[in-house]
Amino acid sequence: MKSYTREEEDFIRDNYDTMKIADIATHLGRTSKTIDWKRNQLGIKPNKKRTPEQIVSLIEGKGIRLLSEYTGFNNGILAECPTCKQEWNTRPDNIVYQGDVQC
Repeated sequence: MKSYTREEEDFIRDNYDTMKIADIATHLGRTSKTIDWKRNQLGIKPNKKRTPEQIVSLIEGKGIRLLSEYTGFNNGILAECPTCKQEWNTRPDNIVYQGDVQC
């Protein structure tokens, strides 16, 4: 296995909470299995549970305004695009993992 660079390790640390392991692996040109191995080696806890407040904070940190109440990570919500102000229905997991902005 090719060793990890400092930049790759930093990328894993910085993005593990907001990206899927498969997306991190694709970005770095690695396998999900080696990303999970490296996560463990770096001491990053798997499947970190977030509070509803943390999820809303992550979404608002992307500039997206929630127009309906957050009721769960996989439940539909109404959001507003920060650029064009268009409203759309989505799920919080789409915003957190993919930055689901409409324009």
